[in-house]
Amino acid sequence: MNVSQSVAATLSSDARKRIALLSLVKAEPISHLADQEGVSRQFVHRQKHKVMEALGLPHRAAMPEPGQRARALGEGCRVAPQGAGLENG
Repeated sequence: MNVSQSVAATLSSDARKRIALLSLVKAEPISHLADQEGVSRQFVHRQKHKVMEALGLPHRAAMPEPGQRARALGEGCRVAPQGAGLENG
C-alpha cells in the first residue's frame, strides 16, 4: 500500500520556522498562509504557538503595527520568501 505523506510532514525545520514567523507578524490571515503553503490552519497555529513558547511570548501577545514589526522580531531579521533559507543581516 502506497501511503502519501502530508505536505506538513515533509516540511523542513526552516520551512516550519518561516511559516511560524509569517503567522506571528500577521502579514496575512492564517487561512491564506495555510492555503499558500498547502497546510492546514491548525498546523500554522501549532507552529506559531511553538515559536511563541520558545520565545517566551504569551499566546495572545499583541504584535505592533506593520512599521514596527521588524523591530519586534529583532533588528536585521528578515522573513525569507518560500523556498529560500532564513537569513540575518
